[in-house]
Amino acid sequence: MDRVPVGIDLGTTFSSAATVSPEGLTEMLPDELGNVLTPSVVYFGDTEIVVGREALREIGHHFDSIADTAKRDIGQPFYRRPIQGKSLPPEVIQACILRHLNKTIESRLKSTAAVVITVPAFFDERRRKFTIDAGRMAGLELLDIINEPTAAALAFGEQLGFLAKDGSVQKPIRAIVFDLGGGTFDVTAIELKKDCFRTLATDGDIRLGGTEWDDRLARYCSQKFEAEHRSDPREDAAASAKLLRQCEEAKQTLSTRNQVTIPVEYNGKQADVVVTREQFESLTVDLLERTAHTADSVRIAAGLKWENVDRLLLVGGSTRMPMVGERLQRLAGRMPEQSVNPDEAIARGAAIYAAHLLAKSGQQGVPLKTLDVVDVNSHSLGIEGVHLATGRKENSIVIPRNTPLPARFVQSYVTREDHQPSIVLKVLEGEMSDPADCITIGRAVLRDLPELPKGHPLEVTLEYESNGRLNVLLTVEGTDRTLEMDLQRGDSLTSRRVVEWQGAIAADGGFDAFEEMLQSVLGIDEK
Repeated sequence: MDRVPVGIDLGTTFSSAATVSPEGLTEMLPDELGNVLTPSVVYFGDTEIVVGREALREIGHHFDSIADTAKRDIGQPFYRRPIQGKSLPPEVIQACILRHLNKTIESRLKSTAAVVITVPAFFDERRRKFTIDAGRMAGLELLDIINEPTAAALAFGEQLGFLAKDGSVQKPIRAIVFDLGGGTFDVTAIELKKDCFRTLATDGDIRLGGTEWDDRLARYCSQKFEAEHRSDPREDAAASAKLLRQCEEAKQTLSTRNQVTIPVEYNGKQADVVVTREQFESLTVDLLERTAHTADSVRIAAGLKWENVDRLLLVGGSTRMPMVGERLQRLAGRMPEQSVNPDEAIARGAAIYAAHLLAKSGQQGVPLKTLDVVDVNSHSLGIEGVHLATGRKENSIVIPRNTPLPARFVQSYVTREDHQPSIVLKVLEGEMSDPADCITIGRAVLRDLPELPKGHPLEVTLEYESNGRLNVLLTVEGTDRTLEMDLQRGDSLTSRRVVEWQGAIAADGGFDAFEEMLQSVLGIDEK
């Protein structure tokens, strides 16, 4: 049976799915109630696991059983707070969301889905790996992952006709995609040509999103409440979560109105906090400036002047705040555009990429012809070495950030001493020269070396795939000794554990179905 291309936007606050119709146009896949956006919230009940709007309703009643914004914790061993007193890996929470979406996909398409999941462009290799694990746990047939701004550009390219088979669009466009979602932020400069989408530069912050604006508003409301009642609602986890949800709704209201009243309740007391749009913008001006600085840095890294940027595209629900468009207009001297729905663009673009991959694999009947998608790496990759003059460890960058992918680089090194018995190969991700300021994404040891003199040449080859995955090869020149890097992530689950989690997630039970798996993950997982 032919597979149907599907793109999934696995967002911090909302997630969604899209496909490509037989006519070659993208379309969103709504749930049974007609909603195309699913809140990225999971309620772990004793007898069932609930995802989405129904889970949101449980926040005030079963806060200890609720997980939200888990995307922010991807790459960490556990979600930031216990669920029913237990520590859950964040990719397991993400897998629950993906499985819920997959049920919607299956009910709508009645066919096997081949899926592409989106990730922030600034996700490092470890977070990409965990996102892939989440897809496998959810039982998805996962084709690949794709950067969110690249996916948004594909959706924009569809609208402009860059993917049309009649060849109607010929003139290249240089665009900057400004992606401010609920929990992450990316800016990417992209060149759109007929059947070719090439990323020029990217930058971002995985700890900056609409949640930060919500937090500022919640802090302001709490201070007003405390001044009136001498207690702080943020001291209670459930009350704090409820206040954050109220502030998120108030933020959305302030996008269309100039004033909102937020009723803050705690310990049987209430304070009605009035907030104007001007006050809200004043409370968050530094956050806004961070985004503007990043946008300008990406433009410079791409070698562009603002007058050379043809389009400034807004993606992500948080770009609906008027302050975002106004600030970018002052920065770029042009009005940014939201011609593609900012909540839908990423899922639509991922569906286009899924169709591209299916066509490339030879599946017949895919409604889109193949296209060329070139991304860049968002972080530099290097090898930990020792400076010969100073004797200090240093990060020897092999693949600089914003290098077009796929990429293959070779770097030469030498042994440190005579008859060195082994070589430690440590792969680093980051821009700093001190390895302590970088992320170690892989470590391996080549043992039992033949007797070699000090200064014997070594060669390290790094191959960076288009989806951001990494392969490493160490060769000892003049010998048959080589080492292929098997990235050893101390906080990563083994393939067997991923399969076992898949079984637990698919059990259609409640949190009790996770107990046995949790005992395994909490310290005795095989390496």
